[in-house]
Amino acid sequence: MAATARPLLDELLRKASTEIDAVRRRAEDEAARVRQAARAEVERRAAEGRQRHERAAAEALAIARADAQRRANERLLPARAEALDRVFALAAGAIEARARHPRLPDALTPLVKSAVEYLPADAVRARCAPALVPPVRRALKAAGADGAQVRADESVPLGAILESDDGAITVDATFNRRLTRDRAVLAAEIAPLLLGDAGL
Repeated sequence: MAATARPLLDELLRKASTEIDAVRRRAEDEAARVRQAARAEVERRAAEGRQRHERAAAEALAIARADAQRRANERLLPARAEALDRVFALAAGAIEARARHPRLPDALTPLVKSAVEYLPADAVRARCAPALVPPVRRALKAAGADGAQVRADESVPLGAILESDDGAITVDATFNRRLTRDRAVLAAEIAPLLLGDAGL
């Protein structure tokens, strides 16, 4: 009886061992999957943490840069405006210093012609510095205002003041007026060269 039961017992033990091995392998596989999932979750959370840190750092850097730019502009813009004022003051002085420049009549002619367009050509009078009376007369003639009266006036800056005979229309044809008129355009070109770019 015992000899007959032995093979059956051995078979049961083998089956039990096989089942135990299968259960162990499944448990090990499940444990591996759990460990892998846990590592993945840890890495995901670490990545999210790094991303949050990087976003926070980027936002802090952007705020710091904007604040630095604002403070720089607060110092730079007034200094640039002052520098522009000096540039245009020097330009105005340089214009007056060219009163006897040999090419002054060439530069004066287009100013006078432009001014005459706003006046009746046969009823124009002009005022200018005494030294400019001859070139102003020539410029008026070139503009078609041959009969215009030209009067010397020391108070007129470099250029001329043109008026209609009845005094109803006055046109400033001085170089200072041209400089003032073109200041906005010139300032936009000059400003980036003064104290750098404000980032505007």
